[in-house]
Amino acid sequence: MAQSPRSRSQRHYQKDLEWARALQSAIERYFFDSTRPDRALPRAQVISVSPSGNRFELELRFQSGTTYCCAEPGCFLPTFCRSWWKQLRETLLELSDRDPPPLSLVLHGVVEHGACLQDRQVFGLPVKSRAYTYKHGPLRERNAK
Repeated sequence: MAQSPRSRSQRHYQKDLEWARALQSAIERYFFDSTRPDRALPRAQVISVSPSGNRFELELRFQSGTTYCCAEPGCFLPTFCRSWWKQLRETLLELSDRDPPPLSLVLHGVVEHGACLQDRQVFGLPVKSRAYTYKHGPLRERNAK
């Protein structure tokens, strides 16, 4: 018996949601594994995933009142490094029933007013940042070294 378009759509929606959750969990696991007690990490949130699952967008949020080494995306997610992508793929394989396709990522940085950045210092003290945003990418797995 054929499935109704509605049940087919619900099944696809559920699979897409599971993949988005797997991506979020993989990023969180990376941050947890790379945490150093001397370094604050921005909040990382998957904000969109393409229908095929090969492209996703991630927001890095640098929160007011917290001191960070910098707001450079490569400092927190070394997407320029092949080993980072390999680790992401291995984690995705572990967390989902899906073989990850070749991936690409767009990073959106959100620096809140009052986030302290150590790479900008006055008299040796971190400067409280003004609010700004940036976009980096698309960063492609195939371009990593």
